[in-house]
Formats: sequence, structure tokens, C-alpha cells
Amino acid sequence: MKIAIPSDIHANRGAFEAVLADCRARGADRTRQRDERCNDAHHFF
Repeated sequence: MKIAIPSDIHANRGAFEAVLADCRARGADRTRQRDERCNDAHHFF
């Protein structure tokens, strides 16, 4: 199982979506956020 742990997105929704797309493209089975989250993170989780 591959787990991606992105961090330091700093409330940038576009960056967050790009990071998640990259995680999927690299074969991550799961993602876990580290540190700051997007201000509207409830839309993603």
C-alpha cells in the first residue's frame, strides 16, 4: 500500500487539487494530510 502525505498547502485549493491528482497518478492508495489544511477542507474530506 502506498500512502501519500502532502503538506504545506496553505489554504490553496488549486494546489491541493493538483497535489491530490499527482498522488493518484503516482499510485497512492491513500492520502493523509500533514500540517495546515485548506480553509474549506470540509469539501474534500
